Amino acid sequence: LLEFNFQSAPPSNRSSREEQLLLERKRLTTWGITSYELHPQSGKIVFPAASTLYQCVDNPHRNGPLFPAELRTGTDGAKLTPLICPSNPDLIAYVSNCDIWVSHETSGTSERLTYSHRGGRSLAEDPLSSGTPSYVIQEEFSRYQGCWWQPQSKDGLYRLLYEEVDDSEVKVYTFPSSTSLFNCDVEQYRFPRAGSPNSKSNLKLIELTVNENEVVRSRILELQ
Repeated sequence: LLEFNFQSAPPSNRSSREEQLLLERKRLTTWGITSYELHPQSGKIVFPAASTLYQCVDNPHRNGPLFPAELRTGTDGAKLTPLICPSNPDLIAYVSNCDIWVSHETSGTSERLTYSHRGGRSLAEDPLSSGTPSYVIQEEFSRYQGCWWQPQSKDGLYRLLYEEVDDSEVKVYTFPSSTSLFNCDVEQYRFPRAGSPNSKSNLKLIELTVNENEVVRSRILELQ
């Protein structure tokens, strides 16, 4: 289906930390394209690869393989779990740096929708994330998606339901870095050991509108 020379893995053959953790949860040892999102009506295909997102359109009148184009995004971090809006395939939500972003293909813009993660150096001081399920949900229930588009939009508003995870009570463990050239570097991970507190989750709803030039976030509602 794709051109044989498409680069689906990072040049260094090493994924980002976020991608590595997601592959571990899924019990995947393969490189390259491991998941994809399809919009049946338009034929649009979006998938994560090489720490970014790619898209292509499967046109029934087209002959030959497809060569995906990189999706324009507004963040430097790894882009994970893309989700095409069912009622508008130009809108693609994804998770990057523990927050939810949305890309608008028509205008070529990308908008950050949530501000749960502050990007601090200390994991203990930055416990919130949006759009990614907690460790227990991924490990025990095999759910890796933490946001969902409303199936239809009839009032001009697009709605995105998402899960905000609070890891503030989950213990942080420190290990020597497996990728560093210096022995003094360390990596931090949260892990809910048996008998210790788990993550807490809240469901929230984003309402947004779209014009020719940008995506406009209207409001965020917290669901009780």
